[in-house]
Amino acid sequence: MAESAEVKYWKDSYAQKAQEYNELQAIYKEFQQSSQDFEGELEVELAQAHAENERIRSKLAKAEAQMRKLREEMERSNSQSNNEIANLQKKVLSNGAQNDVERALLRLEQEKTDLDRRCVLDLLHAVVLQLCSRYSPLSILHVTSLALHATV
Repeated sequence: MAESAEVKYWKDSYAQKAQEYNELQAIYKEFQQSSQDFEGELEVELAQAHAENERIRSKLAKAEAQMRKLREEMERSNSQSNNEIANLQKKVLSNGAQNDVERALLRLEQEKTDLDRRCVLDLLHAVVLQLCSRYSPLSILHVTSLALHATV
């Protein structure tokens, strides 16, 4: 009879271990599934981050091109303004129409100042975009909105 009790003990122990094994197997499968789901989500987020990064790089390249164009425009405008100023100064000396020339000079100087300010703001905006793209592609959206508000 002792053998029968021992056999019963081992059968019960086996049944208990089999149940624990099945429970652990279910937990393991659930863990594997959740890990696969999480990995899939991370891959999607990574793809989105790469796409966003490329979009930002494209915007940065456009901003840099625009900045170069504005710089060239500013240099051309400065050259034209300086030539106009020199011509107007000659005209003042020759015609004595100093009041008209002074107003024209003031207007040209104001236009030059406005253009300089616009170019500096565009240059600053491009630099901010470039710095943000180097340090944090996701924070660029916040900084860009701040820079845009500063220019308004």
